[in-house]
Amino acid sequence: MEYSVFTPHGRLELNISEFMVPMTDGITLYTLLFTPVDAAEHRPIVLIRSPYVMECPDFAETAGNYAALLHGGYAVIFQHCRGCGRSQGECDPYQHEREDGLDTLAWIRTLPFYQHEIYLLGGSYLTSVHYSYLDTAPGDIAGAVLPVQDINRYNICYRNGFFKSGLHGSWSVTMHKKKQIPCKNYTTETFRTLPLNGISETIFGKTIPTFEEVLRHPWPEDPYYQTPEGGYHYLHALDKISVPLLFLTGFYDIYTEGILEMFDRLRPELKKQSALVITPYDHGFEGINKQPEFPRSRLREEWPDYARNWFDAIRKKDTLRFVTPGCVTWYEQFSGKWKTASTLEEGSLHKEFYLSGNKLLPEKPVEKSADRTYIYNPFAPATFPGGCCHNFGGMQIQDEPGCRYDILNFISAPLPEDMILQGSMELQMDVKTDRPDTCFYARISIIRNGIAYGLRDEITSIKRPYPDYQPGETVRLTLRFTRNAIRFAAGDAIRLDISSSCWPHFVPHSNRTGLFSTQTGADIARNTVICDGAKLILHTLPEN
Repeated sequence: MEYSVFTPHGRLELNISEFMVPMTDGITLYTLLFTPVDAAEHRPIVLIRSPYVMECPDFAETAGNYAALLHGGYAVIFQHCRGCGRSQGECDPYQHEREDGLDTLAWIRTLPFYQHEIYLLGGSYLTSVHYSYLDTAPGDIAGAVLPVQDINRYNICYRNGFFKSGLHGSWSVTMHKKKQIPCKNYTTETFRTLPLNGISETIFGKTIPTFEEVLRHPWPEDPYYQTPEGGYHYLHALDKISVPLLFLTGFYDIYTEGILEMFDRLRPELKKQSALVITPYDHGFEGINKQPEFPRSRLREEWPDYARNWFDAIRKKDTLRFVTPGCVTWYEQFSGKWKTASTLEEGSLHKEFYLSGNKLLPEKPVEKSADRTYIYNPFAPATFPGGCCHNFGGMQIQDEPGCRYDILNFISAPLPEDMILQGSMELQMDVKTDRPDTCFYARISIIRNGIAYGLRDEITSIKRPYPDYQPGETVRLTLRFTRNAIRFAAGDAIRLDISSSCWPHFVPHSNRTGLFSTQTGADIARNTVICDGAKLILHTLPEN
C-alpha cells in the first residue's frame, strides 16, 4: 500500500508492505517493510525486531520513529518478535531470537532491492535480539546502533548473587507467554515468596522451565552462563563481528557497568571503528522527562538523527558528528560538558571520607569511633527510591535520613571546593553478624541544595568472599561502585547509606546459607558496621 506521512523531516511518501515471514520451525512472524516511493533499484536496509508491539500496528507512528532513515533512502524492516503483536508462537524471552534472527536475515536476502548491505538498530531487548546471532558474523551486516544493552545475561538477572527482582523479575513475568497468558497472578511482593523455586506455577498457572532455571544460577562463574540457554551466544556476540558499532547508554542505565566493560574489552580492530556515548540519564538514555535536568545533555538535541549519521558515515563516508571512533563520549554531570577519550578512566587522585559512629562522614579518621549495629528483618526489608545503575529507576531523590531503623546514614560536611569525580568509588569496612550469612547494601548520594540524589549502589553477602564465615566473626568487605563522572560543587555534600536490603530491586537475603531460591524461611539478624578504619574512597581529577 502507498502511505503518506508528515514527519519533522517533511512529508514522506512510502510503500508499506506486510508479511508473515516463515521461520524454520513453521512459525511465522509479522513483518512490516517501509520503502520510500522513488525509483531506486537497490537500497540499504535497516532491521528492527521488537517484542514491545500491539496487535494493531500504527503505520504512522512506526514510520515517524524512523523518518530520518526513510528520508535518507533506507528501507526499514520492523518485525514483531515471536509470540508478540501479530506474530505467531509463544514469547519465551531470549530463547528463540537467534534462530528467528538468522531466518529473518535469510528472508531479507530474497528481497528484490537487497544489495548486501544490512544495518541493525535496537535499544534494550531490541538490541539483545541482534546480539543473539552476531557471533556468526554475517557478511552483509554493515554496521549497527546498539543502545542500552549488555551482552552478559548474568548482569541482566543478578548482581553479586542477588536476583534483580526489580529488573529481570518483573520484566520476565510480563514477557513470558504474553499473548497466551496476558493476566498473571503477580504483584511485586510475589518475589518474596518462600521458597521461590516453583513460583512460575503460582504466577502462570503452569511451570515455565526457562523462568525457573534462572533462579538456580546466582553466580557468574556458573557453567549455566556458558550454555545457549544461559546466553552463551549473546556473551560472544562481538568476538568475530568487524563492522562499526555505535553503543549508547546512560550513567544511570540498568546495564551501565556491563556496557563500559564491554566497550573496553572490544578487540582493538573493532574498537577503533566503534564508539560509545554515555548520557547523564537512565534506560531512557535520551533524557526525556528526567530529573534533575542537565543542560545540553539530550542526545537528540546534541546529535540529531544519530542512527542515520552513523550509517551514512559508514556507507557514504559522510562526516561523523559528535563522536570519535575508538572513543567514549560522556556527559560530565553538573558541569554541562561533554568529554571524549579512549576510555572513561579512573581519576588520578583519591579523596577519602571516613565513617564515624556519630553519623558523620569526615575527611579525616575518627579515633575509636563507635560501632553501629542495626536489626535486619528480611520480612520487612528497607526500600530505596531509584535503581541507580543496576535496576530500573535511575537517579532519584532519596528519602530523608533517619527514616528507618535499619538504614545507617553517614553525611559529610559541605565540600569546601569543587571536586570532579571520574571513575569508581570504593567502600572498605569491617562488619559482623550474629547469623551464618547476611548481606550488606550501600548507596551513595550527592546532596545539592538540600536534596539528596542517588548516584551509585552496591550489594554483597558475607559468604561470597568468606565461605567459611562463622557468626560473630569480624571480616573486611570491599564494595566497588560503577564508574561515574560528576562535578561536585563547593557546598555539596556526600551521603552514604548502609543497610542489608534494597527492596524491591533485590530479593531480600534470608540470613541463611545455601541457594536463595530454595530457602523455606528467613531469620532476623543483628548486623554491625565497625566504623573504626572504615572509609569511602573516590577517584577524582585535578582541577583544570
